Amino acid sequence: RGPLKIQLSIISPLRHVIHRQLEMALSMAESFLSPSELDEIRHLISDEYLYRFILTQIITYVHLYLDYMAFRGEIGFYVGKKSMGGISMSSVLARFFCDLIIFL
Repeated sequence: RGPLKIQLSIISPLRHVIHRQLEMALSMAESFLSPSELDEIRHLISDEYLYRFILTQIITYVHLYLDYMAFRGEIGFYVGKKSMGGISMSSVLARFFCDLIIFL
């Protein structure tokens, strides 16, 4: 066996707060998640992957917001329309199914 090496480093207050929040969230999640699921979550939010995890969350929220805005725009287009002149039934159904899939 080799000698035991201990490495200490200073972390920023923001990183410390994030770590404490994650520890509290994981302790609450222990009641309803299996140990293997908790290990997977711990791996995803470890120091190596934390920035990637945060970036993924930001991209997800931006995508949800843009989907909401597009869906709202399409609903606004059809509300108050008295006739569907110039719009084919197949395009209406295709857009409906695409929006339904995105919405789910």
